[in-house]
Amino acid sequence: VQGTNNITLPNGALTGNGTLSLGGGTTTLATSTSLGGTTPWTFYNLQLGDGLFAGTTTPLFTSTTTVSGWLKISMAHFLDAGSTVWDLSGTGDVFVENGTFLEDTLRGAQPHIALGRDTALLEAIVDDAAVRVDSELAGQPEARDEIRMTLAQTYRSLSRYEDAHAHATAAAESVDRRLGPDAERALYASNLLGLTLWDLGRFDEAEHVLAEALPRARGVLHRSDLTLLDLVTNLGLVARAQGRLSDAEPLYRESVELSRDTEGAEHPRTISAMSNLSFLLMELDQVDEAERLARRVAELGRRNLGADDSDTWLYVDKLASLLGDRGRPEEALPLHLEAYEGMHRTLGPRHSTTLGCAYNLARVQRGLERHEEALATLDAILPILDEEFGAESRYAMLTRFERGLVLLAMGRVEEAFQALVGVEGLAREILGPEHYQHGIIRL
Repeated sequence: VQGTNNITLPNGALTGNGTLSLGGGTTTLATSTSLGGTTPWTFYNLQLGDGLFAGTTTPLFTSTTTVSGWLKISMAHFLDAGSTVWDLSGTGDVFVENGTFLEDTLRGAQPHIALGRDTALLEAIVDDAAVRVDSELAGQPEARDEIRMTLAQTYRSLSRYEDAHAHATAAAESVDRRLGPDAERALYASNLLGLTLWDLGRFDEAEHVLAEALPRARGVLHRSDLTLLDLVTNLGLVARAQGRLSDAEPLYRESVELSRDTEGAEHPRTISAMSNLSFLLMELDQVDEAERLARRVAELGRRNLGADDSDTWLYVDKLASLLGDRGRPEEALPLHLEAYEGMHRTLGPRHSTTLGCAYNLARVQRGLERHEEALATLDAILPILDEEFGAESRYAMLTRFERGLVLLAMGRVEEAFQALVGVEGLAREILGPEHYQHGIIRL
């Protein structure tokens, strides 16, 4: 589709597999719920919402949306951009926000910055929307429920799990009443509710919600539906979290198959599912298949995601850890170092994933008796851990424990003893005398 005239879509979705390139005019999506195509689309001016009725626009695909004039989000409307890219290439006031721009970083470890705004401002916007949603949308239950689910997703991305759970619960109950438990949106809401319970560590409740929804999803959803994929994936994660590895394995394998069939064999989501399966297989002592998968995942990450994507280095670090666990630290060391440097570059030195990669690197350095290097690695991250998580956090405590072992291996016994005694006292206080990690540290 090409043209320069004004286009107004009063209802429905604007999606498709073709190309859309509008060099002029204003495209208005009055109440659209889905937007975008499988290839990049270009608008001149794009207005979401008519300013009268509440609604949420969600990109259906991950292709870039370019707006060469201005983008306007009308009053009472939400743009849930997810992880998609919006290129505002015009000049002057290219972004007019009377409604709300929401970001969902469900799969990302790093906070997004929305059109130049930081996470603190995003929180303020979301909190304001949460206060208004019930009063302003009391007579519009469909729009209210969609916005509640968007709020739950956004609160998850901000690690505000109690708030996410509250909105997910309200949405799931309402959608269930309105549409019935077998409706696609009801199954989607159940999956979201299960995720919020997972976030809170309420694994039994999460499993109950997801296990009830999955058979219904199998009965009514097409194999290519992403909600079915989400339910299979998340139920597997809950089973693994509760130590039921044999129950998790068929779900992990199905997750890979569904993602491959739905998204493609080299899609980021398929790569992530393969990575998860690799580590589960390692826990199940199926080590040869685990290593083959981990190598394939690292290769796909490098080739498809590239050096600027933190997931690439996460997969490299996981491969390194697997090799270390198989007693091949010489192979693991350069991969750990590469992963740490990649994370440092993409996420920054203070991100929790970067710090975790540094810790993994230091452990392998100690195992190879490269003690000076290990000590330097640990000394670089300990002040950051103290500042970000607190000196009494598990992260800082275990890093100090590792540092004590390095000092002991270097023959600096007095320093090592003082470090380990301090950690043992903290471990007893924080974890309790019966916790296995306290037992290891005391030993």
